[in-house]
Amino acid sequence: MSKSAQKKRWLTAAGVLSIGVNVLLFLVKYFVGLEDDSLALIADAWHTLSDSLSSVILLICVRIAAKPADGDHPFGHGRAELLASLTIGGMLLAVGLSLVVQGAEAIYSHDVPDYSNWAIRVTLASVLMKEIMAQVSFWVAGKTDSQALRADGWHHRSDAMTSLAVLAGIYLGKYFPWLDGVMALGVAAIILYSAVKILKENIHHFLGLDVDPEWVHKAKEICNRVAQTDVDAHHMHVHDYVHHREMTLHVRLPKHLSLIEAHDLVTEMEVALTQELAVETTIHMEPYLSKAEE
Repeated sequence: MSKSAQKKRWLTAAGVLSIGVNVLLFLVKYFVGLEDDSLALIADAWHTLSDSLSSVILLICVRIAAKPADGDHPFGHGRAELLASLTIGGMLLAVGLSLVVQGAEAIYSHDVPDYSNWAIRVTLASVLMKEIMAQVSFWVAGKTDSQALRADGWHHRSDAMTSLAVLAGIYLGKYFPWLDGVMALGVAAIILYSAVKILKENIHHFLGLDVDPEWVHKAKEICNRVAQTDVDAHHMHVHDYVHHREMTLHVRLPKHLSLIEAHDLVTEMEVALTQELAVETTIHMEPYLSKAEE
């Protein structure tokens, strides 16, 4: 199985599991809310079901990203994963801003949520399940290097933290009427920080990042090793398409080499760079001139 196919399999499994857990939590919360006549829990149930949207977006983008290169997209469709990350990051931003409003309202009103014991148990179970889903998402994201799944993991964690803040308000709100609102604002700050970080990283990726200094050092070492001399590899540019990378660079070769010799040497460098750095490489040749000739 290829690396991209294995990645698709991991991400699809994580997305399907996420949707399944969210649907199960929705059903439990909804029916307990009906039994307890709790509008708050029923609303939370619908919120949990809506969270499945981020996992649906993830699954769609994973399927698109796994498509091979074609005439319209010669470098593949890998950047669809970046679109998923940006969408989920935007959803997290909306959740965080919504919590800021709710927290401010709670501090002003001093209202303490009123839940039955069953509702509290369901909310506790939701906190546990959501954090487990967050951990699963982070673990799979680490194995697949998927920013989209990492963003979805933060979406799960944001739900867990929100429910935890509600529970803190339930148990301690009668002693500290302002606690529910303050907890909501604290959770909102964490969620907003995560959302901005996710959006910033993926926007930078879309716009194009500078070449990593370690990458530059490795590329220079490979070129010098193949040429058995210092060819002054420079002017490097790497274009990352998630599942495919392209690199261009310049090298300086001795001017006494024939065109065929120079071509064969550069081709050998390109093959070595492609094999060792997993990047399609194009090299531009320049003559190595002395100071007097420059």
